[in-house]
Amino acid sequence: MHNHNIIMNIKSLALCAAWLGASLISGLAQAQAELELYRVPLRTATVAEFMAAAARSGVSGPAPASANAATLNFDASGLGVPALGPFKLLRQGQDIVSVQFTVHHDQRANEALRKMLVAKYGEPVITESTFGHVRSFDGSHFVAAKAHWAFAGGMKLVYSSPHMGGTHLTYVNEPRFKALMAAAQAQADQAARQKANTLGDKF
Repeated sequence: MHNHNIIMNIKSLALCAAWLGASLISGLAQAQAELELYRVPLRTATVAEFMAAAARSGVSGPAPASANAATLNFDASGLGVPALGPFKLLRQGQDIVSVQFTVHHDQRANEALRKMLVAKYGEPVITESTFGHVRSFDGSHFVAAKAHWAFAGGMKLVYSSPHMGGTHLTYVNEPRFKALMAAAQAQADQAARQKANTLGDKF
């Protein structure tokens, strides 16, 4: 009986190791893949290329008057993807920094979207959970939590459902986003210093 238990434990550990190995291989393969949207790689595509691909897919917008703005507004409501509708593209010149969808709050549509994401990309890494451990990303309740998938060149797909505020699905070029935020912070700090010097005797 004792030997039988040992054999069963060894088999269980072997199955677990095989599963972990397959998961690691899958994660590594994904991390080397390009993150695409509307069949264009977001890391290398220009804004003009993305806009053309989005239009071919049936996405509406942006308005011609805002074509050169830093943030472009689109609407993918007519594409039939559960819970996805309007989205914003943040750009730096012709480089794409991020594409952020507003996820509809309808619970069934939201759950259907998460199941489709898992079917396409596999299980994500759950990085934040306000109320403790989250059992499953594609379960009926994924709130106050954040999950992501990693791709080539620092690209990430992030699903964020905070306790307060709206839920978003964001395709982001992290190196570009961090550089853009750092530049914006440096400009804000410089402006604050200049204003402090100008008004230094008034406060």
